[in-house]
Amino acid sequence: MKGIKLYLLIGVLIAAVVVLAIFYQPLMGMYYNTQLSSFEYKPTMSFDTVSNAGITGFVNFREGAIPMLVKNLESEDENVRIASIIAMGRINPTQNGKKALLEVVREGRQPELRAAVWALVKHKKIMEGDMKEILKSAEKDEVKIACAKYFNLAVDESAAPLVAELLKSDNLEVRYEACKTLQNTPYPPASADIIDSARKFSTAGKDDMLMTACTTLVMCSDSQYAAPVFEELKKNDVPKLLEAARKYVKRLTPQDIYSFVRGALTSDNPVEQESATIVSESLPPGMKNELGKYAVNKSDPDVIIAGLELLQEFGKTDSLPRALELMQSSESEVASAAVIAVGKIAVNDKFGDYPRLNDYKEENSRNKIIEAVLSVMKDREPLRRACSQALRDLCAPDAPVGTDYESWKNWWDDFNNTKGLVAELVKNLDKGREYMNKGNTRENLTTAKEYLQKASASCEKLEEIATRNEKIVKWVNRKRDEINKLLYVVNKSKPLDVMK
Repeated sequence: MKGIKLYLLIGVLIAAVVVLAIFYQPLMGMYYNTQLSSFEYKPTMSFDTVSNAGITGFVNFREGAIPMLVKNLESEDENVRIASIIAMGRINPTQNGKKALLEVVREGRQPELRAAVWALVKHKKIMEGDMKEILKSAEKDEVKIACAKYFNLAVDESAAPLVAELLKSDNLEVRYEACKTLQNTPYPPASADIIDSARKFSTAGKDDMLMTACTTLVMCSDSQYAAPVFEELKKNDVPKLLEAARKYVKRLTPQDIYSFVRGALTSDNPVEQESATIVSESLPPGMKNELGKYAVNKSDPDVIIAGLELLQEFGKTDSLPRALELMQSSESEVASAAVIAVGKIAVNDKFGDYPRLNDYKEENSRNKIIEAVLSVMKDREPLRRACSQALRDLCAPDAPVGTDYESWKNWWDDFNNTKGLVAELVKNLDKGREYMNKGNTRENLTTAKEYLQKASASCEKLEEIATRNEKIVKWVNRKRDEINKLLYVVNKSKPLDVMK
């Protein structure tokens, strides 16, 4: 009897386990559903951080929970439906689960549509072309928006052409979502439609949408589709769009930018001219020099000045002849810009050397430019400040302080006189030493003294110049000491031939 009872007990236990195994998940599912009812959906909530006992319980069932969660999508309680979708987003979905989520999107069910998009993004690797097919056939704007959000979060570049089609929608929200998505997956062929959307956002007073469209436009920069963007560089009715168009063009190839700027320089449209100036900042120095050379050969004074301003910073030696010629322009602003350009070009491209009073170079190509600027400064008082600026560039670090012609003329005369006086002094000093070293004869000492006196006369003139330029004071003082010492030796020496 005891054996029979034991077998019966074991049988009952096994049956209980089997029954529990069969009915456990359904029973627990009923319990978790009661927990889902306590979930409260908020339109701005993050589904990644949602915490709910019912959601957690279903997630622990893994794929086994999918049938129950799919059935929950028929619930009249929207919180249960949304919570079930969140749980599905955290479980590896079955085909039935994926199909149910896609159906929510296809039908545009609210308010669970947003949660369904989030869940599908979590499983984007198994979506294949499902969402693209939904977008292709979508008629409801909310479905189009949901698809755009999906592709934005999933970052699917292959969907960009389909998303770009949404930019033609009459619904601004649809266009807006398309613009946001195309920031993650830029699609240059959509540039014209993005511009059209930006203008519609502006007309509707939708500043946030406008800024998004402008950012998207810049991200889509591409020379092949830039034509409508170049047109925007001529308009200023939507300032933010103009700014975006300029940024777009700055990202193009230097040759594309150069072509636009070269044409825009001669435009009568001030907005286009300003755009040309701004986008030309992206050009490499060599192209800026070429652009400047092109502009200074035009007839419009404003264009010439713009070219000279480019040459002031990027000009090369080959642009100097035209700049020197323009210093004589009857247009004061042109002449002034040309004078400044001449100084900057010579310095920036290392044309010639700084003229230094204590380091004169016989052949210095910069000297002729200095004389040309001085000539303009003398004859045209209105250009005095520009000439002074150019001379400071050309003559630094020995340039004097001041902007008057007399100061510069005196300095330049001193420089030119110094070169001869220095050469004369050095030559006579060397000759004096030479004859002193030949021997203590009357003839040698007399000749040495004559050369040293000539050197002293040159030194005296240099001493007078040194009162105006401290740069040569030490050198002149050293030479004066040297001359005096040699003269002392000559005067004290007794010729050996006389002593005999």
